[in-house]
Formats: sequence, C-alpha cells, structure tokens
Amino acid sequence: MFSTFSRLTYGPSFIQESHLSNEEHQKLKRDWVGQIFYSSFTSRSRGVAILINKALPLTEVKVKSDKLGRYVMISGMLYGDNVSYLNVYAPPVCPPDFHTKVFSLFSDWITESSVIAGDFNCCLNPRLDKSHSGSRSSVGTSQTLLGCCRDLDLIDTWRALHPTDKQYSFYSKVHKSPSRIHYFFTPNHALQKVISCSIGNIVISDHSPLFLVMSCKEQRPLPQWRFKNYLLKNPDFIEYFTEQLKFFLAENDTPEVSPSVLWETAKAVSRGFTTSFSAHLKHKKEAMPLTLHTPSTSSSAVPFRWSPSGFVYLGIHITLSLSGLYKANFIPLIRKIKEDL
Repeated sequence: MFSTFSRLTYGPSFIQESHLSNEEHQKLKRDWVGQIFYSSFTSRSRGVAILINKALPLTEVKVKSDKLGRYVMISGMLYGDNVSYLNVYAPPVCPPDFHTKVFSLFSDWITESSVIAGDFNCCLNPRLDKSHSGSRSSVGTSQTLLGCCRDLDLIDTWRALHPTDKQYSFYSKVHKSPSRIHYFFTPNHALQKVISCSIGNIVISDHSPLFLVMSCKEQRPLPQWRFKNYLLKNPDFIEYFTEQLKFFLAENDTPEVSPSVLWETAKAVSRGFTTSFSAHLKHKKEAMPLTLHTPSTSSSAVPFRWSPSGFVYLGIHITLSLSGLYKANFIPLIRKIKEDL
C-alpha cells in the first residue's frame, strides 16, 4: 500500500481503517512522507492518518484527534494560505451525534482550502450511490451528514462534478453489492479550485482510492538562468568577458583552491559578468574613476560609461573631490533655500 501511495499522490494522503498502533503509524514517516498525523485504536479495527508529502511546506500545524481511531484534523499554512484537513472513519455503528460533533469541531478551521475526506459508511443518495436496495445504508446517518454539509456550506465534491454518474467506492462481500460510501467534502464557494475528483479501481482491499486535484498558490521556483547566445556575436562582450575572466583566474587559480571549487565559482562569476553586460545593453551606466586618469580599457568593453568629471545619482552630484561635492550640492541647495524664504 505504501509504495502505491508514493506513485499516486503528491498532496496530502488520507488513510482510513489503518489498523495501526501509535508506533506503527510513526513508521510510516519515511521515504516521501515528511509529516504524519493520526488517531489509533487497535491493530484490528479503525485508525485514521493524514500523510503530508515532504515536498509540501506545511507549517504552523495544529492538531485535533479522536482517541478511538475515528478522526484526525489538522490546520496550518501552505504556500501562504490557511489550509485545514479532516480525515474521518465512521464505524458502521457509531453514536447518532458523531458526525455533528466532528464537523462542529472542525468548523472553526474551515477555509476555502479545506478538505474533508473519509469513509462514512453511508450513501448520501441511495438512488445513485447504491447498486440496489440490498446495499447497506443508514437513512438517519445520511440525513445527519447532509445536514452537517448544509450547515457548513460544504459539497460532495465528486457528485458535484458527476451529477448523474453511478460509480462505487466499496464492494460488500456480505451483500455482494457495490456502493459509494467514501467522500471528499469541500467548501461550496471553492468549487472553482477543484480541477478533478475521481474514484480509482479496487486494487489493495475492498475499497477504492479517491483522488482530488485542486489548484493552490504554489510558489514556483525562479526561472533557470540561461546564457544569451546573441552575446557571442558582440565583440565588446567578448573583450569585456575575456578581461574579467583573466582577472578572476589570476586572483583565484591557486594551489589552495580545488579545481571543482574554482570551476563552480567561475560559473557563478561568469553569470554575474554576463548579467551586468546585458543590463548595460539596455541602459548605459556611468562610472567615475577614482584615479587622476581614466582607465585604458575601451569604453565599449565595459558595461558603463566613464565620467571623469562625475555624474548625478538620485539627484546628488557625485564628484571626485570632497570640495567639489560641497560646491556641486550644498551651495546650490543653500541658495535655493534662501530664494524660497
């Protein structure tokens, strides 16, 4: 089962009837699982767990769980959004107010990114969710669950996308009939975030896996930097790059620096050279030499224009000497202030 999950899922995984102890649940935290939240009962019945892929940066997690292996709920931050997940296993025989209490407990955490998943052991729409009248179902439980959804403005996500379809998630060997008793519930106003919701094939047990795909504000990685090939046709760039690289190697190609470190550093520095020159092509910049003579390097071979007399930056006149700085800025400023007075 565990290897199957790793091939099928990227987001949170919801497991019902895990039949695992606390120690056995903790052992699931390996390979692709970064975080696990669970409620255990016995090794023969109940048990629920929420597995969080280690690629998901879920933080600030709060947890509420049952001591009888029937539900676990979490809330946290994911990609800057408040998210919350509830995983439920409703035993065939449970207190009449079970669903009401669980949904009420979860209600404070509901956001547009909330997901409720579970095995609820009932059919919400007997006409569509049962193959025939012999299938198991509890009308009272179904009505209670529907009432909880109405109160919290939740929808049966699969049914919302497949309003007239008949597809089942469980096969009862006792009744020899299939039914749909597993559900994803999501906020009604967040249906536009749902990309797909589907029922898989029964492979591992007598239950089918359910899949829900939703959009989220995923922080995408920065685009990979690529060298602009057209620069190789620019003789100014070739001259500038060659001079800068020679200077870099003269300073850093020493016995103390390993070839691998030198190579990786050279790539990073070369990227800087290239980015600087590319910016120069878009906007010519000015630089002032700090010596009495302008450097001999040709002006076209550097990503800026030499300005021996100084330049203006953010409204300030930059000059070579301190006295020139005072004359170029403070004297005009004082004169302007006097005029304004």
